[in-house]
Amino acid sequence: MNAASLPSAERPYYARHRRRYAETLRLLPPPAPGAALLDVGIMPGHLALQARDAGYAVTGLSNLAPPAAFRERMERADIRVARADIETDPFPFPDDAFDTVLFCEVLEHCYRDPFAALEEIFRVLKPGGVLILTTPNLADAGKIAALLRGRSLHRPLDAPLEILFPPRLSYTHFREYTARELRSLLETQTRRRYRFRVERRVYSSCWLPGPHTLLRKLPRVDRFAGAAALRLAAGIIPPFRPALMLRARKPDPAAWIAPDTWRELHGFEDLEHDAAPPDGSRRALPYPFRWTHGSAALTLPNPLPGRLGRLRLLAGVLGPDELPARTGTVALGDPAAAPDGPAARTPLTLPPGREFTCLTLTVPPALRNAAALRLTLDTAPWQPRAFGFPDDRELGIMLAWTPILALGT
Repeated sequence: MNAASLPSAERPYYARHRRRYAETLRLLPPPAPGAALLDVGIMPGHLALQARDAGYAVTGLSNLAPPAAFRERMERADIRVARADIETDPFPFPDDAFDTVLFCEVLEHCYRDPFAALEEIFRVLKPGGVLILTTPNLADAGKIAALLRGRSLHRPLDAPLEILFPPRLSYTHFREYTARELRSLLETQTRRRYRFRVERRVYSSCWLPGPHTLLRKLPRVDRFAGAAALRLAAGIIPPFRPALMLRARKPDPAAWIAPDTWRELHGFEDLEHDAAPPDGSRRALPYPFRWTHGSAALTLPNPLPGRLGRLRLLAGVLGPDELPARTGTVALGDPAAAPDGPAARTPLTLPPGREFTCLTLTVPPALRNAAALRLTLDTAPWQPRAFGFPDDRELGIMLAWTPILALGT
């Protein structure tokens, strides 16, 4: 992409972000012929155009309806742009559709559910596919210095109102992250089924002022000294640099086990859908679910015969705060074996709450070659009526009726 070919209104933006673009592109793996890349939050399209020039077949995804001129410019570059709210909507792409996903300078704008966006990224990535994530560093030395001097991290109150309080909430930074938080968000979170493997982390200086900027500050000694000190601190201590860049990978192999493939169901209530109450005191659960009767079981096909290592599924207990935590076991067995054959059991503890929790079950070597797995959930039942609810059922826990993630060994 030639910067001179950009609309004149975009050239200052490109100049400010040029170093970030260059460092981001260095994290991209070399594309194989026909490699597909998704740019989540594509506008203004500069990275997408450069990824296309690098050899990728590029698709963009935008929260907002792109202006007609932008869409036409992308179409001329053979880049299709789709639209979806990345925090609430499924991405309009099939599973395992992309070799690489860019999620650059978007995470800090997520204000509802970045976990949902990352799970959709995980879903549309091919097994072994790469995620490139960039975002400001909350531990930036400049932010620390501002706080130590009694200054705010936010824009000054005399800034234009549309900048100070943008008309669209997503235009501002809702939350910034530390490097440790980013790793947790990608590798160890328990709200969703995805699980990336971070393979490279870069503390970037792309936002720091260059030597020419520092020289212009010479007449103001205090500002010059502050800027020089920040460059020195960020050079010596990389975690204090202003930008974080991560390359993470989806495990290979990985596969989804959809509910319509589950068989031999026993001990489940009918399918239910949650809806947040009118007062908005909690969010609606994102997936339909079925309560167990205390003991319940189902049979899953093995999508990774010989290589199946773990299963990740969502469960929860939508109950009153005074309800004791539900304890029990989750067992995996071979339905083709004798009923009293060996089973791998995992302790289960689920406190009442307003979210699903992701459970990770390890598949023992003896079951990896089984054509199917029998999943059994055992918990002591409880009665909603005992807590003042007009419900006479005896319930155990809720199993989210959404695909279970199978991961390789």
